Amino acid sequence: MKPLADEFSRRGLASVELMTPYLEKMGHQFDRFINEGSCNFYGAPAAIILCLDNAFSKARLVDIGIAVGYFVLLAQSLGLGTCTIGLINAYEDEIKEVLNIPENKDVVIGIALGYPDMESPANEFKTPRDNLDSFVRWFD
Repeated sequence: MKPLADEFSRRGLASVELMTPYLEKMGHQFDRFINEGSCNFYGAPAAIILCLDNAFSKARLVDIGIAVGYFVLLAQSLGLGTCTIGLINAYEDEIKEVLNIPENKDVVIGIALGYPDMESPANEFKTPRDNLDSFVRWFD
């Protein structure tokens, strides 16, 4: 197995290379699309921002992750598209100010929500998948 950090770096670079042709069809550059797209929830008609009261342990982030996973599945079952956006954490102060979120709440993650535009080149992009055995170890 490869060290995890090396594998994440490799996959990140591969994602940029794989996504670039689709983004170019839409007239976007990768960095600008990711940074600006994240900040405006990729033009979705609805945005959800999940917060955690800072009185809770950071271990509760797992609970938020589980809830987000189920929310994404529910939205998909209703024909809605989602995009989870962690980059909004970099703009926590601005988000709190604009949305009047109390100081004792930490912005955790955002979700863009809407009906997907299946004609968009962005929806032509499919990530390659590794074989399950490349990252799972089975024990008897």
